[in-house]
Amino acid sequence: MGRRKLEIVRQDDRVVRYNTFKKRNPGVFKKAFELGELCGCE
Repeated sequence: MGRRKLEIVRQDDRVVRYNTFKKRNPGVFKKAFELGELCGCE
């Protein structure tokens, strides 16, 4: 059994969008940093 597909929609409320970004920001930047290290990019 796989995961259910989620519909991705843009949050219209600025506050909700900002809070979502703040929650995801550290993880996204960590993944980008790791990918850069693996590829030898800066």
